[in-house]
Amino acid sequence: MDEKQLIAELKTLRVARVGRQRAPHKPLLLLWLLQMFVKRRRWDATYDEAEAPVGHLIGKYAPGAAEITDLAANPFIRLERSLWELSDSTGVAIAANTSQRGSWLKARGARGRLRPEVVRLLNNPKTLVSAIEALLEEYFTPGAAELVRAELGLDLVFSAAASSLRRPSRSVSKRVDLPETEAVRGQFHLPTNFKNLDYDTRLRWQALMWLVQVRGTNDNRIPSSQLSLFEFEGKRIALADRQRGIRKPKELEAALSIKTAYRPEHQSRPYEDGIIGDRLRSYKYAGEDPNYFTNVALRRAYEQKLPLIYFFGVASGIYEALFPWWIVADQPEELQVVISLDPPQGTDPIWTPWARRGRHAAG
Repeated sequence: MDEKQLIAELKTLRVARVGRQRAPHKPLLLLWLLQMFVKRRRWDATYDEAEAPVGHLIGKYAPGAAEITDLAANPFIRLERSLWELSDSTGVAIAANTSQRGSWLKARGARGRLRPEVVRLLNNPKTLVSAIEALLEEYFTPGAAELVRAELGLDLVFSAAASSLRRPSRSVSKRVDLPETEAVRGQFHLPTNFKNLDYDTRLRWQALMWLVQVRGTNDNRIPSSQLSLFEFEGKRIALADRQRGIRKPKELEAALSIKTAYRPEHQSRPYEDGIIGDRLRSYKYAGEDPNYFTNVALRRAYEQKLPLIYFFGVASGIYEALFPWWIVADQPEELQVVISLDPPQGTDPIWTPWARRGRHAAG
């Protein structure tokens, strides 16, 4: 088995249907196992260990689960044997077609483990991340995938896997004094009058510097949860909004960032943003009211010629940070703005270093 075959197997699990929906019992068991490996470095689990957490996940995220008893027993027994081995406490194999219940599994000390060839592949952080993405995208809607990912802490799994499974992961959740980091030193220096600049400018400058490091640490595949960990002047300020595409922190008058959510190829986006030439894109308003507060925040960023961060979804819950972008046209009649990698004329010279950087690093 190679990585391509493993991902194909994960996408073609035999799952039951409840009406038109697939019941993701096996995918939920696998996602629980994968996050357990990153946290505890174990590829196996007894039924007694899995019963409560996996049963909880199935009860919460699988259709028709309220009518099923022993929620975790069926996937624990029937998970494909090309991926999974199951035996009792004496090492005797348990067949996938047995009709026994959870109490029978517990009484026999049933233990399951992913097969050695699967473990060998998943020890590669890139393959592990691909496996998680495949399960989330194949068996859950984008909204449900977001909830499952948060429930299992999979954003942290992505971060740990991307850093390395063979050494403790570096956390970007701790506060970082970015002007002193190697990621920034030699590229930027804080303006000499930084402390005298207005709050908005100081916040944006520090946010961009913070993202330089976070982007480098994660190979520019940033879990959505990390975007809420930025701290500025002793206060945590999320750089992206979980529910909205346009982020305007209450501390600012103008928009700070915009976001385009990930969608698999066969699914359309709620807002279709477009590419205009090499360095221009259109970005849609929220809804159809040009005076909705986030649309007004975009207009203020346009009027004040402020740089924006663009978070572009590349996988379920994973974003690339592209920056800086500037709004160069407001088109309320078309319910959109036009953003550019090139700053408009009259942009404050304070942003000149970032404007130069955008020519080769915005994405």
